Amino acid sequence: MPYLAAATVLACLLGAFNLLLTLGIVRRLRAMTGATAAHAPQVVASPGETPEPFQATTVDGEELRGTPSGLVGFFSPDCPACTERLPEFVAYATAVGRQRVLAVLIGEPHELGGLTADLRDVARVTTEPVFGPVATAFAVTGYPAVALLDDTGAVTHSGTDFRSFPRVPARV
Repeated sequence: MPYLAAATVLACLLGAFNLLLTLGIVRRLRAMTGATAAHAPQVVASPGETPEPFQATTVDGEELRGTPSGLVGFFSPDCPACTERLPEFVAYATAVGRQRVLAVLIGEPHELGGLTADLRDVARVTTEPVFGPVATAFAVTGYPAVALLDDTGAVTHSGTDFRSFPRVPARV
């Protein structure tokens, strides 16, 4: 009987020790996740930068030249995060207004039909291959990528989502 009591106490102590270790690991992981989220890699031109002028044609035949102002988004059809962020982009684009929104779709034309249909009503849409002129002008390195530009063409907000963007878009 004394062995049973000693084994029970030992098992309880080991369980408590395991719980403390687990809580410590969870705390460290949360701290590390917060640090990496704050220093996420930049996938598009940073705030304060002005993208290079470019030339492109929208799917509706409109010629685009120079650097736009307003909202610019880059999406790829084989990007799961792009699919997740698309409704957020559409909502933001609707608030900004179609003439001040450019959606750049990266990929082969036969892959982009669905994305084009989803965005055509809220944005001027252009398609291009990887490392196309618009993506190069904005220094895009990943998808999705969104940037908000002021009237001078300088980036005011950018990232992979709208967390750092103004809640209600002011006149950009």
